[in-house]
Amino acid sequence: MSNGLVVEENPDAGHGLLVVPGISSGPFGSPFDEVVDEMSEYCSVVRVDAWDDARDLEDMTLRDLHEIVEGAVERLRDLGCEGIHVLGKSFGGQLALTYPENVSFDSMVLWAPAVGLGENNVEKWRSTALRQASTATDISIDISELEGLDVETLLIHGENDQVVEVENSRRIADQLPDGDVRVIEDTGHSFEGHEGEVAEITVDFLSQATSSDR
Repeated sequence: MSNGLVVEENPDAGHGLLVVPGISSGPFGSPFDEVVDEMSEYCSVVRVDAWDDARDLEDMTLRDLHEIVEGAVERLRDLGCEGIHVLGKSFGGQLALTYPENVSFDSMVLWAPAVGLGENNVEKWRSTALRQASTATDISIDISELEGLDVETLLIHGENDQVVEVENSRRIADQLPDGDVRVIEDTGHSFEGHEGEVAEITVDFLSQATSSDR
């Protein structure tokens, strides 16, 4: 691991998969591992493993986290990956949506992205320590600005999510030029009991997005 990045290289792959976890889930375990196991046949993979929980993020700003994402993208480019695909969970999904160069991504899968929808305050949080935030959704975007994010995007959300309302993902998908949403019944924010279903939907989407190599 280097600079909070765990790299799994596939020297024959032209695509890269960037995995960005939530605040406390980490980039390992189910359903992350099922997705990576399947996609590593076609992609080099970089998992962001730069924090364990919210305490590790208290002194960081959104700019710091975007720099970690940038470092991961650069690592995939160094491995020869021309296509960059992102899997973001909760807070990781928010980082994908607020990352300044996200239009360069080839596709995104966002699991219950934890982002507020209202007045865009991203610039504030790029210079404000995250300890000032009470919830991840304190960082918000102007949903109308998503019209310019022309990246194939699948949002997956548990219908019983008590952390981020499922309506958030529906609104984001509706606003994106190429967005879709899948709502998973009878589960919550971390897809308890439905991890296999979420992994299968994610792999199907990413397999199509990376099919140019096959």
